[in-house]
Amino acid sequence: MRILFVCEQCNPDQPSVPLLGYHFYRTLRERVDITLVTHGRNEEILRRHFPDDPIEFIRESKVSTNYFKLFQPAPWALKHLFNYPLYEEFNRKVAHRLASEIHKYDLVHAFTPIIPRYPYALSKYLGNKPFLIGPVNGGLPFPQGYDDIAKAEGAQYSFIKKLNFLLPGYRYTYERANKVLVGSNHTLNELKGLFPRTPYSYFAENGIDDAFFYDKQTSGKTILFVGRLTPYKGADILIEAIKDIPDSHLLIAGDGPDQQNLQKLIEKWDLSTRVELLGFKKPHEMPEFYKKAQIFAFPSIREFGGAVVLEAMAASLPCVITNYGGIAEYLPDDAGFKIDLKPRPLFVNEIKEKLTFLLNNPQQAQQMGQKGHLAAQNYRWDKKADVLVRLYRDLLI
Repeated sequence: MRILFVCEQCNPDQPSVPLLGYHFYRTLRERVDITLVTHGRNEEILRRHFPDDPIEFIRESKVSTNYFKLFQPAPWALKHLFNYPLYEEFNRKVAHRLASEIHKYDLVHAFTPIIPRYPYALSKYLGNKPFLIGPVNGGLPFPQGYDDIAKAEGAQYSFIKKLNFLLPGYRYTYERANKVLVGSNHTLNELKGLFPRTPYSYFAENGIDDAFFYDKQTSGKTILFVGRLTPYKGADILIEAIKDIPDSHLLIAGDGPDQQNLQKLIEKWDLSTRVELLGFKKPHEMPEFYKKAQIFAFPSIREFGGAVVLEAMAASLPCVITNYGGIAEYLPDDAGFKIDLKPRPLFVNEIKEKLTFLLNNPQQAQQMGQKGHLAAQNYRWDKKADVLVRLYRDLLI
């Protein structure tokens, strides 16, 4: 079984999508004959890990390199628009380089970008080869009542995403697919509305490295938050929630545009001895911080992926999360608390109540953590790769 794995973003030193791409490729290469197609920016790190693998590196033009630097400060919602020309250059170069070599492969798997908005030019050259897309995820709207955060995140530009229907080849890509994997029920329903005849399967994009699995609890009152420091992730909500919980200690791992604002809140409420801004940590550094904590809290108001919740579950931490989006689909009901979104004062207060309960009832907290630890076993990378290989075989029948 020969697989062509198109994965623009594939890098073990970067969080989010590039790290996912790396783990999927790493585990699949042990099971099937696979050729990776990725961006040239990943060559140095990937050659260190896989010096002899058949990897096709697609290099960008100097114009694209300068363009990428120019638009990095743009609001998050606009980045998808500004980044499209960069993706389209990669997309076209992949089709140009590999269209004449499709006969070498049994199946083409287009993995990134994760967002279900972009076409794959290579899809027009596949003949009768099975074509798999995904898992794709995204498109979750901002909840009502949080207009200030939505505006800060550039949600007023979100209508632009709907223009993806105008992108050349987008409709053909999704109608040509033999299967599209989706990572959340929201995305599944959205795509079904657009392309009702396309076959879909639910398949969460996130997995867990073995290093995160930890089945013992240390004593203490440490709460951990992991994520990009941006308004919708809710680190400020968490700081406000713990300020009246005596003896609690909060670790915040991540960096981003909201870091200065968080520091001001820490100073405002005199929490410098109880709240630590750890800054950005590389993926391989993170297991140690999960081991230090007793609770994981992630009050993100708009999260469709949330690999950090899976990592916390693997580390046997009870989780306090928002009951909205993909993260709520990961966490079993008895492995923590899923808090419904409501006006901010009520939301903050309920987070405080759940954290206080867990800190004051360590036995119940530990039991919840064990439930999450058990559920997390299904998200080990090896198990996810096995599922994909079975899917490849089904598509080849």
